[in-house]
Amino acid sequence: MKPIILRWISFIYLSILICISTSCSDDETRTPSNFEPDPENPATQEDPSTKITGCIDPYAINFDTEVKYSDNSCTYASVSCSNCDFVLENTSGKLDNNELKLPPGSVIGIKSGDRQPIDIRNFHGTEDAPFIFTNCDGKAIVSLSEKPEAIRIRNSSYIRLTGTGSPNDLYGIEIKNGTQGLRAYEKVNDLEVDHLEISKVGIGIWSVTRPTCDGSANKGNYVQKNTVIHHNYIHDVHGEGMYIGGSKWENGFDNNDCPGEKLLQPDLIGVRVFNNLVENTGWDGIQVGGAIEDCEIYNNSIKNYGTLEKGIHQAGLMINPGTTGKIYSNTINGGTGNAIHVLGFNNLIYSNTISGCQMNAIHVGDRNPLSNMSYRILNNTIINNKGKALHFNSKQSINNIFYNNFMAGIEDDALFSIENNIDVDSNILTALVSDYPFEEPTKGNFTPTLNSNLLDAGKLYEEEDILVDVLMRKRKVGKSIDIGAFENQKAND
Repeated sequence: MKPIILRWISFIYLSILICISTSCSDDETRTPSNFEPDPENPATQEDPSTKITGCIDPYAINFDTEVKYSDNSCTYASVSCSNCDFVLENTSGKLDNNELKLPPGSVIGIKSGDRQPIDIRNFHGTEDAPFIFTNCDGKAIVSLSEKPEAIRIRNSSYIRLTGTGSPNDLYGIEIKNGTQGLRAYEKVNDLEVDHLEISKVGIGIWSVTRPTCDGSANKGNYVQKNTVIHHNYIHDVHGEGMYIGGSKWENGFDNNDCPGEKLLQPDLIGVRVFNNLVENTGWDGIQVGGAIEDCEIYNNSIKNYGTLEKGIHQAGLMINPGTTGKIYSNTINGGTGNAIHVLGFNNLIYSNTISGCQMNAIHVGDRNPLSNMSYRILNNTIINNKGKALHFNSKQSINNIFYNNFMAGIEDDALFSIENNIDVDSNILTALVSDYPFEEPTKGNFTPTLNSNLLDAGKLYEEEDILVDVLMRKRKVGKSIDIGAFENQKAND
């Protein structure tokens, strides 16, 4: 599966035409404020010969086919409502393509200003011609008081909802107040959501297909495919920042409409959650469940999660049952629960930075995983947490490893709580961060200096797809891997 953002080429030409017609300049780069490049910070400077990150969005003017991962450098053209195929006015909220009959590839403009909630349904694009929903003529704002969802999407496929329509706005679509932010349900596939700001709602982004009594949306009959969520700012919400997939994948749940039946939630295939900023969530920061294949959660910043302290609903990253895949290069700081709570299977967890959390940094447990699966926990930096660095309670996994992790200031008396076989090697535990030299520790840059004994001290492992450190730089530079989430980019072989 290729992420949707790598497929949708057709909109490039529209963007270029709009850019020419509106005289937009190349310097209208839109980067979230907390990720702005710092000319004095080596974490933001890439050697062109080893460049890994750049603009991977085909919609952007500066789309780069040579890089693998997205940064925040994409430049977008202004979208004028007059150039859109259809415009949703401020006083209208319904978009039903059974009525509109717009062809695949149409651009639907969401008119700027304060507006009504939006209900999108029955839009089925194609891989080469998705439907594009974007703000036009400026920023669009949905502010609710009693409505259940600000934006709802249902029974649709190959669609993108993007707030990139106004270059002067970091997030061109804003949702605030009300019960829910964005809800995608009733069989929504091949969905991409980006550059939205969501605050003061229940759940920020909720993309879940509920099983039905007739079985048409249940496990075995339906798969939610290709859910891509990136470059969004979600903050000050009462529930989860993101709720992707179900939380009862292994056992199902009851439905009053069909009593006595256990309805199994459908699987997800193709999940990408990256480059999001999630702050001040009452419950989990980001939750992903039932993603059985091709799932990656990376380069997200999660701060101050679980403020309501609701038991198991207070993790930074909650990896729900059924979820496999890679969790890497995330920065998690200052939450009340476990930073990464893993109940999936066969997860690869690497290059994450965890600091200031009140419970365990990484917590692993079983929820009916597939047999003969492994957890690989590699090269994480864990600093000043009150719980354990690792609580490992998986009895059904095999060949587990915990290598090359840097841990400082762990307050719990026991560093590990391990109830199953896991190979622990080449980790560093120290009382104080200052015991080891780093480049800019006061700025959160724990890259080992060239005179550090963390440099090239990590154990090599057979994981060819581990490419990046926490700052999305090359993972192995020099003779071996550095210990921790940060890799010094100046070491010599």
